[in-house]
Amino acid sequence: MICSACKLMPIPSIVRSSGGHSLLRNQLYGLSTAATFSDTSSLEKSTKILIGHSSVDESEVVSLLKSWSKEDGHESAKHMDAILQHWLKHTKQVQSAEPFDIVLKKHNGNRDGSCAASVLDLWGENLGGHLELSPPLSAFHQVLEVYSYTSSYRVCLDILFHLEKSHLEGNYALKPTIETYSHVLSAVMNGNGSIGNDTIARMQESFGTASPEERQSPKTCYHWLRAHSKLLGWGRKCDHPELLAWFSDFNKTLRQTDVLINALLYHDSQGRVVSLLGTAYQSTLIRMLKVEPSLGNAKRAIEILDYLESLKLEDLPWSGHFRLVISIWAKEQLFEDNAAEILQELLHRFEDRHLSSIEKIPLAIYEKVIWAWSRCGKAEKAAELLRHFMRLSEERKIIMSSELQITNMFNCVFQGLFHEGEGKGNLIISFWTEMQKKKVPRDHLTFTLVLKAIAASRLPKEVVVKEALNAWATLKSDPDIKMNSKHYGSMISCWARVSSSGSRNAGNMALELLNELENLYEESNCTDENLKPHQAHYSSVITALARSRDPLTVDKVNDVFNRMKLSYEPDIVSYSALLRGLANGGNEESAKMAEKILNEMESKADEAKEERMTPNAISFTSVIMAHAKSKVPDAAENAERILHRLENKFARTGDVMLQPDSIAFNTTINAWAQTRNCAESGNRAEAILRRMEKVEEDSGKMLLNAFAYTNVIVAYWRSGQRNAADKALELLEEMKNKANRGGNIDCLPDTRTYTTVLQTLARSSKKNKADMTWKLLSSMCDGYRKGDLTVRPNVFSFTACLNACAHTVGDAKERERAVELALKTMVEFN
Repeated sequence: MICSACKLMPIPSIVRSSGGHSLLRNQLYGLSTAATFSDTSSLEKSTKILIGHSSVDESEVVSLLKSWSKEDGHESAKHMDAILQHWLKHTKQVQSAEPFDIVLKKHNGNRDGSCAASVLDLWGENLGGHLELSPPLSAFHQVLEVYSYTSSYRVCLDILFHLEKSHLEGNYALKPTIETYSHVLSAVMNGNGSIGNDTIARMQESFGTASPEERQSPKTCYHWLRAHSKLLGWGRKCDHPELLAWFSDFNKTLRQTDVLINALLYHDSQGRVVSLLGTAYQSTLIRMLKVEPSLGNAKRAIEILDYLESLKLEDLPWSGHFRLVISIWAKEQLFEDNAAEILQELLHRFEDRHLSSIEKIPLAIYEKVIWAWSRCGKAEKAAELLRHFMRLSEERKIIMSSELQITNMFNCVFQGLFHEGEGKGNLIISFWTEMQKKKVPRDHLTFTLVLKAIAASRLPKEVVVKEALNAWATLKSDPDIKMNSKHYGSMISCWARVSSSGSRNAGNMALELLNELENLYEESNCTDENLKPHQAHYSSVITALARSRDPLTVDKVNDVFNRMKLSYEPDIVSYSALLRGLANGGNEESAKMAEKILNEMESKADEAKEERMTPNAISFTSVIMAHAKSKVPDAAENAERILHRLENKFARTGDVMLQPDSIAFNTTINAWAQTRNCAESGNRAEAILRRMEKVEEDSGKMLLNAFAYTNVIVAYWRSGQRNAADKALELLEEMKNKANRGGNIDCLPDTRTYTTVLQTLARSSKKNKADMTWKLLSSMCDGYRKGDLTVRPNVFSFTACLNACAHTVGDAKERERAVELALKTMVEFN
């Protein structure tokens, strides 16, 4: 062990504590004085001469060391080490600290930590007993400064312990300062180390006792901000409550312009402007703002960037400054609505500064801005920027660090287009085509997103099928990508999308993909989780089958549902998909099964107390549809029974998810309208209409429409009731009032409404029905001539009027009138 400046305590060997063997120790303790040096310069000759003599003059040593210190590189440092070693060997008593100081600064400039630490050890060994000549605090700082850029934090902690102990022993010149802690904290953070609470307390004391003058000095300001930055990052990493509380008002400090400017202008021990022109500026200020992501800090980062630009220096701001500020705002896009616009503006500023220069722009900057546009729901902006980026890359103005990053940018665009979905189909296909044309690498996510985006688009069915099959074929032929369940799920979603157009084949294609995926999983002995079909796959296939017009729909849906139950407990999505399939069954068996499933859902929800399993209005409506299409005599009765259950459940719970909608009411009314030879069908249908009207009044939602009214009129027409014609005319008048006075234009009568009323009148025994039908038909013709295509008379309209004339009862005069109107009808028809 060696001694300190005042011989009061031992200084730990810094090199041994770090476990290394420094070049300087090899030089000083193992290097032979007969070492040969090149004779290519006068300095080397002078060094050779000096080393060749045992009598060494200190002034010559200092002069030669100063000359070597002006030379760059590590070779000059080797010569200086040799000179220092020779001087120490042949000097009986060292009386000057200057040689140590010169060599120490040289190693500091070369960022050679172990050599700098060895020089400090030797300084302490030779002059530790002289108060005036012992290593000052600045010498320790030079060693700490070098190590602060490395991960060898234990060396720094040893030095800090020595300084703290020396100070407690009475050597006030070695009291650790803000700069000391700044260097130590930097090394600790780089090495993923930690510090104790007692050390943190001494740091707080050091910061708190600094004088105003000390705080305003450029050097102190720099290290003060740097230490805060490191401690804040470490405090967040280890969730240290005291540190986090200590920095609660940290933003206030950042707003002190004088402190900030002083830190920016700080020069290090070698005279370099570290904050303004060196990497320390980034790590100290903008990186510090990045550690604490807040809107205020993000805006402050732009203020710092503005300040750098205002200096009008050729090299400032660096590309790294823009990259860091953009990184901060890329985080902030979750907190600020216009973050993407701000990022775009930063990118424009960056391009204006660098596109005209030799320096290329890093690809990562575009990646972050594209990601921000995509995340904030403006995928078209992201797409526009990606095209701009591709043009620049062709002009070789981009630093292409990784092709994977280009893939990520395309994926960001696809993800944004997928979420926006509607109306973005052509854009999706355009970018997918461009990606293939330019041979941009694709990954697993690319294919998943492209297929999902195509499925979510509103492209025509034929285009969706073509593009999805093209992407699927490309995926299967790519040797670098192993198929997984996500790919199959995306393709199944495409077929489910196509099935909504009534394609019979879509359901079968989705089922084939599910079968293929199940086979692949079985071939892996059910061990490859990436090939295991998910519950969503089964639900999507059931949906695709349910929408198709395949006569075997119900059997296939049941089969898929039962296969799913072998691996998964059905959830509300699975049950809903199954009910949609059964709703299109069109037979009694499907209707009974649908109601059984509904009862099972309610039972499970009650037993498990799980709200997510509770059937909603859509579930009930599917069962109503299944009964309505069952083609059995009591189909309407069963449909209305399920509607009553839904109404009662909504009345009891008040759950808006159980509120019957127009589809539930219209389906039940239509069921009564399709019932023949039932005297009560008209009254039953109108009763549902009045309940529908009550729900509309209570909820404020528009439920009534022409479809509902027209089906009630159809129910009266088919019921054979004596007052059916009167009811039809009343409902027609009510529809007109709802539309013209009530403002519900959905209730405007259309061709189907007028034709149904005409048919009801023709079938009635009302007097003057020929005149009544002619009047209605004439109003339809007049409306059509004025441009209202919704009331265009059809062949059934004219036929109903002719039937009314042909079956007119009454005296001769009335029959003659009927013949006259029949002739007018024929003329109008022709």
